[in-house]
Amino acid sequence: MACNNQNGKTYFNSLTPFPGGTDASTSYLLDATHYTCGNKQMCVNSAEGFPLASNFDIQVLGAPRPLGGDLYCCDIRCICDLTYQQVYRCGCGCPNSCLQTEKIIVTHCIPCPSAEIPTVTAVGVNASPVGATCGCPSTNVADIEFAFTVAEAAAGA
Repeated sequence: MACNNQNGKTYFNSLTPFPGGTDASTSYLLDATHYTCGNKQMCVNSAEGFPLASNFDIQVLGAPRPLGGDLYCCDIRCICDLTYQQVYRCGCGCPNSCLQTEKIIVTHCIPCPSAEIPTVTAVGVNASPVGATCGCPSTNVADIEFAFTVAEAAAGA
């Protein structure tokens, strides 16, 4: 399978509100695409459940910016580890020595309710392989979905 030339890059795809918010908060799903470092091939049919996204952390980067009217957005950074089983000399059924972990970082401006720095809470993260072609059981691309909640700033903050 031919490698593309997106070596180690992560791209923002979409931001979607989803049910679970309240009057004072909104839940979001941020979707991103990650190309493995070195365009390493990952197994897409691993019985162990790889690729695996873990260690989800979220950071608010500064104060919200006004967009006009009563609309604001605030830069947030989503971070996680992506662990996958690399296709190597041992193939896709190899032991843990073939595991690779890469740090994924996505920054995007998220709508927030006011000019106050919002409270952002990580809910979960998921990874799934994409882009396998020609019946090959490997790819160098993973879809990463970050779920989080953005709420009004805590009183007295």
